[in-house]
Amino acid sequence: MAARKSHMAPFWMMALLVIIVVGYYIYLFVTLKIIGSPQVMRYLVTTWSIEIVVLLAEAITYWFIRKWKMPKLFVWAHIGSSWFSFVLIPLVIGIIIVIISSMHSPNEFYSIGDTILKIRSVLFWTGVIIGHAFFIAAIVKGARNKESENGDEIEQAFT
Repeated sequence: MAARKSHMAPFWMMALLVIIVVGYYIYLFVTLKIIGSPQVMRYLVTTWSIEIVVLLAEAITYWFIRKWKMPKLFVWAHIGSSWFSFVLIPLVIGIIIVIISSMHSPNEFYSIGDTILKIRSVLFWTGVIIGHAFFIAAIVKGARNKESENGDEIEQAFT
C-alpha cells in the first residue's frame, strides 16, 4: 500500500480564516461594546460564536480528510467562497460605508446604509450557501473515492 499524499493547504487556509475572523470579531466587539445595547451585543456574540464554531469545524474536517482524494475544484470553491463571505465582503462594505458616510448627511446615509447592509447580508449568505454546497459535494465525492480505493485494496489482497 503506497502512502497517500497529504493535502494540508485547505486546512491551513481555513485555520487562517478562523484566526482572521476571530480577530475581526474581537475588534468589532470592543468597538461596538461602547455604543451597542446589551441585547444587540448578546445577539452579535451568539451569531459570531456560531460562525466561528462552523469555520473551526470545517478546518478540523479538512485536517481529518487531508489524505482523501477530493476534487480540488470543489475544495477551493468552498475555501474561496468562505474567504469571500467572511473577509472580502466585510472589507469592501466597510470601505464603502466610510466613503458614503463622508459624502452624505446622516439622514441620507441612514437610508443608503440600510440598503448597503441588506446587500451585504444577501452576498454573505449567498457565499456561505454556495460554499457549503461545494464543501458537502467535496466530502461526498472524497468519501466515494476513499471507498473505491479501499475496495481496490481489499480486492488486491484476495487476488
